Amino acid sequence: VKAGKYWNKGLEHSKDLGCPYDEAKIYAEMGQHLQDIESLKKAHEIFKRIGARLDYTAIEELLEKST
Repeated sequence: VKAGKYWNKGLEHSKDLGCPYDEAKIYAEMGQHLQDIESLKKAHEIFKRIGARLDYTAIEELLEKST
């Protein structure tokens, strides 16, 4: 519960500051810890858009395992 508060605050700040990599990392952490597919998909989409291939691939593997 406490972590969720900080994740949401981090998402807010990363969006306000225009830091898509940080935003995607937060979504990835949320997705992994909460087993939230939607957060993983958001992370995957952002990593792909910004060309973070290693991160994109890691999230892609997690999504494949979850289906």
